[in-house]
Amino acid sequence: MAPNLGLFTSKSEAAIWAAELMPVELTSILVVAKNAYLTGDSVDWENQLMSVTQCANYLAERIRIYS
Repeated sequence: MAPNLGLFTSKSEAAIWAAELMPVELTSILVVAKNAYLTGDSVDWENQLMSVTQCANYLAERIRIYS
């Protein structure tokens, strides 16, 4: 269920869409972020720094490729 190009979507929908396209080992941190966003729960991001960095780098590279 990919959003159409050029349309806006919610952050939670975008996270689900991105997770479906990412390598499995990178999806867990995206799910944690989505759940924290939706529930307002606090996450100790300092302890997740490596996963966050890997996920962010992957997503940034995909954006560069398709831009």
